[in-house]
Amino acid sequence: MTNRASHLTLTVAPDGDDRGRGPLATLRGARDAIRATRAAGARGPVTVLIRGGWYFLEEPFVLEPRDSGTADAPVVYRAAPGEQPIFSGGVRLSGFRETTIHGQPGWVADVPAGLAFTQLFVNGQRMRRTRLPRTGYYRIAESVAEPSKLDLDWESRVRQFRCRPGEFDAGWHRLQDVAVVVLNRWFESHARVAAYDPQTQLVTLDAHLLGGDADSDGRLVRYWIENVFEALTEPGQFYFDRAAGQLWYRPRFGDRLATAQVIAPRLTTLVELAGDPWGEPVRHIRFEQLEFRHTDYRYPVGEPGGVQAAFSLPGAITLRGATDCVFENCTVAQVAQYGIEFRLGCTRNRVVGCHLHDLGGGGVKINHDHGDRTPVHEDVIRLPAAPAAGVHVPADKDPRNLPRQAVTVSDCRIHDGGKIFPSAVGVWVGDSSGNRICHNEIWNFHYSGISCGWTWVYEFNVQCADNLIAG
Repeated sequence: MTNRASHLTLTVAPDGDDRGRGPLATLRGARDAIRATRAAGARGPVTVLIRGGWYFLEEPFVLEPRDSGTADAPVVYRAAPGEQPIFSGGVRLSGFRETTIHGQPGWVADVPAGLAFTQLFVNGQRMRRTRLPRTGYYRIAESVAEPSKLDLDWESRVRQFRCRPGEFDAGWHRLQDVAVVVLNRWFESHARVAAYDPQTQLVTLDAHLLGGDADSDGRLVRYWIENVFEALTEPGQFYFDRAAGQLWYRPRFGDRLATAQVIAPRLTTLVELAGDPWGEPVRHIRFEQLEFRHTDYRYPVGEPGGVQAAFSLPGAITLRGATDCVFENCTVAQVAQYGIEFRLGCTRNRVVGCHLHDLGGGGVKINHDHGDRTPVHEDVIRLPAAPAAGVHVPADKDPRNLPRQAVTVSDCRIHDGGKIFPSAVGVWVGDSSGNRICHNEIWNFHYSGISCGWTWVYEFNVQCADNLIAG
């Protein structure tokens, strides 16, 4: 630790100690050391140099308004020169034993209590959850829903359909842990199997199908099935038995039991900038040349997902009530949802030169200027564009008085997304203004590269204005 000319420099290293005099061990230790120097009166710029290596986070790294910098004295979390620190929200699994799985070589390991996940990474690569059919899709054989008079029925609560013989099996191991992904138009529904009647081929799900069970051409929709133990037949596949706390894996050629690095995600959020949208924000924090990996996310039970661009997915890195904060030359990869999310009360933040890839969802998510339309978030703004007659909203709590997002996303590579939630997009911009989406390379998404605005009628969208999207 040095403090020259009021510039404080801290070092974090994998072999550090948050209680000792040498390098610190964690981002949290660095944050707390900065708080201590601030309490003693220090107000200069701060640089946290982070040595290369793996850092397994036990909880999200949270920064609050008291952790802010200023324009002249920012707080910078930066990789040490020539080194690459990697922050993982996962757990490295060990204790694998050789076994046989359906007559083929396999591995099995006991998983720490309380750990539940839908992704697995072996030697740095994403492995495949079991899937039926192995390629392509099934299609609903017969609808049991009441016919709808609407071409697209958003009020539909269809939770049942009939499949073709052989597509489901009532004897599957842990049937209610089997997942179903149903595709319809530009969105998909995620559900788990609640029941299956082999006599009638009636499948009952624990969540409704968004938009009903028919597509825009009137055909019954397509689907696939995941997390079936009996389908664990190919190298590179895995099955997690949640109730038994066991992971089953079919090793690939070259995987070695003694040396394999096997990581299962345990966190949903890696980094959170937690300011007050109507009060004091988090200001002037910078992250430079850091790598963030491994989160998991599933929709809550009974929640099928979002109707556009998987917009209800949170970010692995979230900013709320943040101003003038920057992610520069950082990597976000192998996460289940969006990489970086800007939520309520953010303004003038930047994502520059970053690499976001191998994403379960999308790249960057910029929420509405005046509220998050996300059911899983606690700060959903339910006010209409103007308060109803007789309803008084204090000016300091009126979301229409919040600043515009004005986020810059520039010179980034954003690719290979939608691996779990296929309707997610490279950059999602809600009813938000003043944003700059410039000079990015975006590829390999199932839906859109950039989705901007949240209005589908031919009228001027006051909130989604003054956005620049440029190559």
